[in-house]
Amino acid sequence: MSLHRMNSAALVALVSAACLVSGVAAAQQSRTTSTAQKNDELEEVVVTGSSIKDVAPVGSNLVSVGPEDIEKTSAMSLSTLVNTIPSISTAGSLAQGENVFSFYSPQIHSLAGSSSNTTLVIVDGLRIPGGGQQFNQTDPNIIPTSAIQRVDVLADGASSVYGSDAVAGVVNFITRRTYNGFEANLGYGFANNYHTSDINGIWGHTWDTGGVYIASQYSNASKLMAKDRPFTSLGDYRSVGGTNTNSYQCEPATMSVSAVSSGTVPSGIFLSPSATTTVTNTPNNAPCNNSVYATLVPEQYRFNALVKVVNDFSNGVSMTYKLNVNKMRTVLPNGPGGLTNVTAFGPAQGVAGQENPYFTAPAGATTATRESVTALILRPDGNYGITETQEDVMYSTLNLSYNLGHDWSVSFDD
Repeated sequence: MSLHRMNSAALVALVSAACLVSGVAAAQQSRTTSTAQKNDELEEVVVTGSSIKDVAPVGSNLVSVGPEDIEKTSAMSLSTLVNTIPSISTAGSLAQGENVFSFYSPQIHSLAGSSSNTTLVIVDGLRIPGGGQQFNQTDPNIIPTSAIQRVDVLADGASSVYGSDAVAGVVNFITRRTYNGFEANLGYGFANNYHTSDINGIWGHTWDTGGVYIASQYSNASKLMAKDRPFTSLGDYRSVGGTNTNSYQCEPATMSVSAVSSGTVPSGIFLSPSATTTVTNTPNNAPCNNSVYATLVPEQYRFNALVKVVNDFSNGVSMTYKLNVNKMRTVLPNGPGGLTNVTAFGPAQGVAGQENPYFTAPAGATTATRESVTALILRPDGNYGITETQEDVMYSTLNLSYNLGHDWSVSFDD
């Protein structure tokens, strides 16, 4: 339950502002010879206060994204929409595929690279359930884009009002209050080896004191493999000022000899069983580019729906009820498995039963009796299975507000 009334500090600020406006108007009138009189009526004054006494409010301006921006961006999700705002540190990112830390929740400033999101995400001023593998992070995409009226972003600390989870700021998604009629939108996007599709709509009916509407959306985005983009599958980035990200996990296997029956142990790594010489075990010499098996973004299917009912009763009571459901499925292709520095024992080596009957010494150390093997295990069909995750969310909110008169109101949220 919350109780609202203009406090004394806000009243003093309002009176001071009115006096200042009057003084400026009088000075202006004394400098003009015009006899015309114009009375400007002050319709609305918004006073933003501070919780600290006698301290003027400071901070960033409120950034709002309205219906025109939503239409221009053709956003398939709310994450895609807010990622166009510069103050969001995830700007430009693709809202597809789970992240164990931040999920799809917008981040402001991304303080110190923290894994816990310090940006509060709310819908119509109220917190919403978490999603994904880390449930304390919110997924605003459970709201259909057709139900959004605007998005307000306060890129400044608001923990004094909202709590510690708003240290970096607040992102408030405002849904339509009412809607009358029917609207449907279709979208399709494509690029090399990638495509998206989206269908969303809203139906609503209004009456004198309120209205009801249903908004729903279905979207699908295909997977995108690293091998489908030359830069993401380059592996060795030294030619463009980076580092070598290749590895020694190869097919055929790489190996280093740890024991020989006679002579000295060769130092370094044999890049294949047929190799006669070794290379120094440093990242720069790693030959195998396994990024070609990586998935940049997984395939994603999502369906969501929002039902909203509002009504203003004659006795001063207003009611708002929302019911939201969301189902999302993510399909991530797996890559090949492998071995890393696994010791292989030759004849008469190690504990009985541990000798590898298929032991093969590298050509450059034919007397080797023990070696460390690093290998990539490839399948002829290239099928390594999938990892599938699903997010199911259903929640509802009820707000009752009663106008007591004389700038007083009381509200209940559940």
